[in-house]
Amino acid sequence: MTDADVDGAHIRTLLLTFFYRNMFDIIDKGHLFIAQPPLYRLTSGKQQHWVYSDAEKDAKLATMKSSKVDVQRYKGLGEMSPEQLWETTMNPATRTLLKVRVDDAMKADEIFHILMGSEVPPRKSFIRPMPAASRTSIFSTRQHQALYWLCSSIYCPTLSGTR
Repeated sequence: MTDADVDGAHIRTLLLTFFYRNMFDIIDKGHLFIAQPPLYRLTSGKQQHWVYSDAEKDAKLATMKSSKVDVQRYKGLGEMSPEQLWETTMNPATRTLLKVRVDDAMKADEIFHILMGSEVPPRKSFIRPMPAASRTSIFSTRQHQALYWLCSSIYCPTLSGTR
């Protein structure tokens, strides 16, 4: 579990790199999961909504009828109370869990090497020409878009929970 922002995505990529390089059997056997904490809490009266991206926040705000909506952005997991963290990220009935898997080991290895390797030019070449479909992520910089693309290319959709 890492923060929902771009810094958390970078840390998640470092952790995925560690598991991919040093403990691949955990991934291969389907034992590695990523918990997805929310990025925002939207509150209007007694209604409360947890959203996981800027796009999801904008869409939800457009559907909320109240003119007074409190928007709280979480910079990190430490800003949540234990109850909020349980409700959004830990409770098996409501959490969003992603199972890490590698569908194309050669492609994953190449991307890990490019993004996490010691050579800068291949990383820059990879990040600059990102396809339009990859730029629709929650991240604002091309590097973080590349990290998001890497992460989303090796794990599957939601396993449990609702949102």
